[in-house]
Amino acid sequence: MPVQAVHVTSIEARRFSGAEEDNPDQVRIDHNSTVTLVQRIGDEATEIGFRYTASYGGLGVIKLEGSTRFTGEADAIERTWQADNEMPQDVASEVHTAVMQTCVPRAVGLARDLELPPPVPIPQISFEDGQAQADEGTGREVH
Repeated sequence: MPVQAVHVTSIEARRFSGAEEDNPDQVRIDHNSTVTLVQRIGDEATEIGFRYTASYGGLGVIKLEGSTRFTGEADAIERTWQADNEMPQDVASEVHTAVMQTCVPRAVGLARDLELPPPVPIPQISFEDGQAQADEGTGREVH
C-alpha cells in the first residue's frame, strides 16, 4: 500500500455551548478532509499534509492536522499539484481514505469527552422475538 502511517500532529476540539444546555435531537455533522501540503521527498516519496474537520454547526468542532507519506508516483503527484493544486484521483482517494480511517475513530473519543454526538452513525438495536436485531443497512450480529 503506497500510503504509509498517518501521523496526527495537532488536535483542536471545542464545544461552543455548555453540556448542560439543551442538546438538539438531530445535529448535522459535516466531515472534511483537506490536503494542505504536498512536498516531494526523494525519488519515490511524497509528504502529504492534511486537515480533518468534523463540524457540528453551532454546537462544536473537532480538527486534526497531520501528515502521511505516499510512496510511488512522486512525479505525477508533484506535476498535478503544482499545476492545479490537485493530486491524481487514485492517489487522492487513497490519501483521503487513510486520513478518514485514522481521524474518525480519534474524533469519536474526543466527541465523547466533550459530550458531543459521535461523528459516525451508531446502529440502533431493537429486540424482536428475544433476539437483538440491528437496523437495516448494518452488519449482521453473530451469536
